[in-house]
Amino acid sequence: MLTNTQLLAIAKKQIGNGGSKYRSYVHAGGNYCNMYVYWLYNANGCASLLPLPKTNYYRTYCPDSIKWCRKNLAEIPPYLAQACDIIYMDWEPNGVPNHIGIVNHKISSTAIATIEGNTTGKRNGKTVSGIVAAKTRNTKYTTIFRPHFAPPKVLKKHRLTVDADFSWNSVYMLQVVLGMTPTGILTKETVQKFQRLIGCKPDGAWGKKTSLSAQNFLARAGCYHGKLDSDFFEQSVRALQTWINKKAFPSTKNGSSSVTKQTDVDKKKTTESKKTTTSIQKSTLKSYRIDIDLTNQICTVYGIYSDKSSKVMMSEFVSTARKGKTTPTGNFKISGASGGRKAKLRTAKMESGKSYAEYLCRFHGAKCMHCVPYRKRNTTGHVDKTEFNKLGTPASGGCVRMPWKLAHYIYTNCPVGTPVKVFKGTKGKFPGGKPKKYTAKTNLDPTYKK
Repeated sequence: MLTNTQLLAIAKKQIGNGGSKYRSYVHAGGNYCNMYVYWLYNANGCASLLPLPKTNYYRTYCPDSIKWCRKNLAEIPPYLAQACDIIYMDWEPNGVPNHIGIVNHKISSTAIATIEGNTTGKRNGKTVSGIVAAKTRNTKYTTIFRPHFAPPKVLKKHRLTVDADFSWNSVYMLQVVLGMTPTGILTKETVQKFQRLIGCKPDGAWGKKTSLSAQNFLARAGCYHGKLDSDFFEQSVRALQTWINKKAFPSTKNGSSSVTKQTDVDKKKTTESKKTTTSIQKSTLKSYRIDIDLTNQICTVYGIYSDKSSKVMMSEFVSTARKGKTTPTGNFKISGASGGRKAKLRTAKMESGKSYAEYLCRFHGAKCMHCVPYRKRNTTGHVDKTEFNKLGTPASGGCVRMPWKLAHYIYTNCPVGTPVKVFKGTKGKFPGGKPKKYTAKTNLDPTYKK
């Protein structure tokens, strides 16, 4: 049987084709988006992962083909998607899918690249309808299922790298801590057992309700400190990986030669730490606050909890106004501005007209927080490396330039109205510890994650 990446290579070779090949394979007429997906699996050695139905009706109609997927496959959050997952689109949305394709790759927390049959795309430089094409879809209108592709290599119990990549290794270790026979294949049974653990309906559909239950569960375990918003994005995945490591490799209290006796000071620190952790676990994250320190050229994001306590969520070097320019000081908030200028923009054209910046959040008129600019639009994660390497020093025209991970975090988590304080701090004072200094060797932000 082919791996998912091998099957994806075959799918890409079909781009530009019409539907006759796929209609002929399933002996049916009409719209062929379903036929394309069934051909891809059944004609290329993966029939057991998506069996060809016995009636033409099921082959050509999305609302019926999705019934098999819901019965046999795990539904997963879009952020966990990988190559050749099956993706349905529901554009109304009314719960009835309009279209089907396969996942090409994940772009961001809200966008996904697909390959689809019977859609509009480019052929010989011209826009053509009714062909196989590569598309980009908003994950808001999608439902994704995971076929049972085997892992590309033999897996063993090991400590996970907390990298937000919830692929074969993470699934394998999740199954280990759930007490299942580990395979690395994210089956419906795996999702159901996880749902039972976190206290939600065990239907095998990892949607918004399961994601919210998972966030609450991980927050109680002291692993998640983000917003309880049911969006299972990067921070949630990292928290799940952290929890898996804690369960799979619990620390020992004694019996090990490497464990030293606690001093009274150590015990006091441990007790204080437990009190603080317990306090945060019992409270819930309610809002955020953003501090921009012009002296140290850092931006710190705080999480504000229901008990009025706060916690540093992220702190990174930034670049504010260079000599001759001004970044205003004062108390502001993420908000729109006169002339209909939006508070947030996924990609924005800079005032110079010669560059673009991603994940922009406006806080005072024309002054914004955003990624380091790049000269071309729609080049996710790209930056001018010379300007990126100036982070930590004044270098902007007045806005606050940030590494991708910080700009993306603020854009994703901090809503319109979030307080923004810009001030001159005490030199050498870093509330979250001195941030790491990143160096870009190419025009790709080193903090960027797909």
